[in-house]
Amino acid sequence: MTKYISYCKYFIVAFFLSLGFIFITPEVVNAQDRSYVYESIDVTIDQNADSTMDVTEVLRYRFDGVYHAMVRDIRLVSEEQLQRCKENQYLQCGGFETLDILEVRDDNRNILDRAQPDEISLDSQGRSVADPDKYIVLNKTEGGEKLFSLNWIFSEEGINFSNETKSITIKYRVYGAPNYYDDYDLLYWNAIFEDRDVMVEKARVTLNYPGPVDSSNLSLSVPGHGNEYQVETANNNSRVIISKNNLFPGESLTILQKMPKGMIERYATLNLIMDPKEQDLVINNLTTFEGVKDRISGLPPGEHKLVFSHKGRIPKEFNIKLEPGEVKDLEVSLDYTKSELLKVALIIAANIIGVLLLPIGTFKIYQLWKKKGRDQIDKKIIVPEYSPPDEIRPYLLGSLKDEMVDIKDITSSIIDLAYRGYIKIKEFGAKEVLGIKLKKADFELIKQKEFNNLSEPEKDLMDAVFGTKERITTNDLKNKFYKRLPGIKKKIYEELVSAKYFEEKPDSVRTKYLGIGFVMIIVAVGLVIVSTILPIFIGLAITLCILGIIILFLSKHMPSKTELGSKVFHKVLGFKMYMETAEKYRVQNLTPETFEKFLPYAIVFGIEKQWAEKFKDIYKGKPDWYEGDISTFNTIYLVNSLSNFNTTTASAMTVSPSSSGTASGGGWSGGGGFSGGFSGGGGGGGGGGAW
Repeated sequence: MTKYISYCKYFIVAFFLSLGFIFITPEVVNAQDRSYVYESIDVTIDQNADSTMDVTEVLRYRFDGVYHAMVRDIRLVSEEQLQRCKENQYLQCGGFETLDILEVRDDNRNILDRAQPDEISLDSQGRSVADPDKYIVLNKTEGGEKLFSLNWIFSEEGINFSNETKSITIKYRVYGAPNYYDDYDLLYWNAIFEDRDVMVEKARVTLNYPGPVDSSNLSLSVPGHGNEYQVETANNNSRVIISKNNLFPGESLTILQKMPKGMIERYATLNLIMDPKEQDLVINNLTTFEGVKDRISGLPPGEHKLVFSHKGRIPKEFNIKLEPGEVKDLEVSLDYTKSELLKVALIIAANIIGVLLLPIGTFKIYQLWKKKGRDQIDKKIIVPEYSPPDEIRPYLLGSLKDEMVDIKDITSSIIDLAYRGYIKIKEFGAKEVLGIKLKKADFELIKQKEFNNLSEPEKDLMDAVFGTKERITTNDLKNKFYKRLPGIKKKIYEELVSAKYFEEKPDSVRTKYLGIGFVMIIVAVGLVIVSTILPIFIGLAITLCILGIIILFLSKHMPSKTELGSKVFHKVLGFKMYMETAEKYRVQNLTPETFEKFLPYAIVFGIEKQWAEKFKDIYKGKPDWYEGDISTFNTIYLVNSLSNFNTTTASAMTVSPSSSGTASGGGWSGGGGFSGGFSGGGGGGGGGGAW
């Protein structure tokens, strides 16, 4: 039996190991489906006497698997290195201003053309592609580095290689590479780029100078892996050849060569004063600077043809002669083309019209409010009223008063229904020691009779409170009543219309004008976005935005009472006047019943404490619809208790189940750095790869 169990264990282990191989092996195999290395990178650097430098890179790949493209990212500027050089004057620093692609050839020595923007498309992965006989140039910025990215998509569908080689030759001219010091000039160049994930089996760098150099002034940053590097000189020490086998991923080959002072002419610099502030510049029909702002450096001495251009402006040509090391100021002001002048005039006119629409629109909004938002009767004189007009209930009076259904309108209606004998309010649970409240009171609502004779909003309210029960506490309303609240408010708004106090529901009117205001602001934002391309709508956008904001603020004033609604509203104000100054009208039967009957209205008006104060010497009894915790009962106690009831009930009615959650996220990070072995920073380098 034990032996059988042992066999079973082995079987189970073997089974799960097999599953692991089933799921893991395809990934491993897939990861090994394709690979590549640089069989060789051969770089020739021709340092010209006029300060320019021609670089020829022959990149020979050995592919195994399906590949589509070769990529070479040439570093133009490293902000980090430039900052280090600015901070430390003793660092040897290099770099260059710009470059020209002189020639790109495939492995059959056929010249490839540069793809124009309309010849570039995106593949299913979002990568830029073009015809196989063209290369693509992209300007990229990564980690503070400006890169000149050259991509040759030799097959969009991909070629399945079997340990086969394919090469690309890139020749480019660098401007402003040399660095000038008091006793020597300096070439500081990262010849074999380091941002790569694969091995370089053979690396070779050939340096050609316009005259002999001292090889003892040559410093190299060469990793110590693999074979030692070799350095040879030729052509009377004007040529230096460096070779190295097996450069590992991330390793570079960087050169620092001191050259005799005066061998290389100092490049010139142009300080530009331009209108517009940013222009495109073509030098000698070859070098293109996009978005030039205030300075061009690295220009070789001699005569140059400069053509400045900008969209909508007339190009301007300059023929200038620059001396070695000269710093020259050049003022460039481009005139508008006729079509651009017409366009500018139209833009100005359109924006003026757009802005002029603001006062017109504001006047129209005022007219709209006057017609739609203002009450039909704007009576100024208020006279006292000794009872609620039209026997209007507290919830409707409160909603008519401010054209909005508040939670206080609903809770006061519960007190009104208690006074009318439909329910009883019972206070319980309060704890107090030496006048200090230890626990607030809770409240119980007890049904006294059926609700058949109530208005629709009151029936809905009582159904939401009691349901099928005969008694509930305010605590029972939590997490339940909030669902019924919108329906009750809707019924009250509908009653305001059916009672002919309003032609439209006030909440619908507010929502309508809020929507109009928001739409106008959204349209204004859209016009601002469009104006980044065609600034013809800026004035209209400003106008729409301001008018939209005006309508947003005006929306709460747009509900308009009818003639009847206005009359009743002014009587409501008269009733409030009476309640606030009741001591002047003692002849009007200020009885205990008056206190109870009008107490819900006082709560709606927010004057319940003043109302209670006026009756403290008149009202000595205890209402049969309210049961409190203490034996000493008066109007002040009742009002304070009902205020507490209002607060407690309103809070319970609006409580909804709380929901909470946590979210976590991740990120990715990466980067690289220049690792040439010298302090400061040099030019060249960058990265390369294939996909």
